[in-house]
Parts: sequence; C-alpha cells; structure tokens
Amino acid sequence: MKILLILLLLFCFADLFAQIPPPGDTKNTTYFIDSMPVPYTALSEILPTDIARATVMKYTGQLAISHNNAVYLETKQFVRNRYWLIFSQDAGYRSIVPEPGADAQVVYILNDKVLKDKPEAELSEVNIHTFKELKVIDRAMLIQQYGVKGKKYGVIVHIEK
Repeated sequence: MKILLILLLLFCFADLFAQIPPPGDTKNTTYFIDSMPVPYTALSEILPTDIARATVMKYTGQLAISHNNAVYLETKQFVRNRYWLIFSQDAGYRSIVPEPGADAQVVYILNDKVLKDKPEAELSEVNIHTFKELKVIDRAMLIQQYGVKGKKYGVIVHIEK
C-alpha cells in the first residue's frame, strides 16, 4: 500500500520527479525529508497528502562526477514550523497564532494571492532569505480588501521571488 502511495506521489509531481532514477538505481541519489538525509526506503513512510514541497536536483556534466543527485521532500508540518518561527517574530501574529498550526481562524495572503485551504505548499517558499514583511488585518479589512469571509484574521505576507 505504501508503495502505491509513493507511486501516486511520483505521478502527481511527474515534472519534478522525471529525473529520479528508478527505485533499483538509488546509489547516485541522496534523499532528504525535512532537511534530514534518509535512505530511499524512508520515502514509503510519507503520505503524499503530508508533502508540501518536493524538489529534485539533478547534476550533469562535471558536477555529476562529484555530486549525487538529490531529492528533497518537505512535509506540511515542517513548513508550518518554519514559517511560524519567522512570522512569530511579529507580536501581532504571535498573539493570534501562539503556536504552529493554531491558525484555523487565519487566511494567508502571499504576495497578494489569497491562499484559501492548506497554504503549506505556497508558504513553503517562505524562509529567512525570501521573507520581506508581514501584516495582520482584522475581519472587516479582510472582507473589504480581499472579499474573504469566514475567517477572523488575514495575514498578508510578502516574499522576494
């Protein structure tokens, strides 16, 4: 069953995983889950629905001689923890989201794009190098500026691309 889930994940991210060697040829690929190197078999422990971001680095030419290819997977929980650590430096954000994942009453707006449900994939782009600014708005401003109803707060985030 876990193998089927991995295959489903591979098909969902086909453009990213097009360069991954077949399962039998993993000696030239290093795998990372949440920034930790793991054996290839550890991929079967991750549900596709738990993945926020997948990145593949394929080395060619001279780099291929001295570097392994790499597959990076970031889970939604890992991404939530990262952006919460960055955002919680703002006292207004920290008062409405006291811990990672406690943001049920929040809608995120990333570079003017409203992130309706499960924002982890888009917010996976937030890190200390890309983060520029954050602003918390209340329900009235959220409705007025973005037409979003049903949430108590809006968190406007700007990052560099």
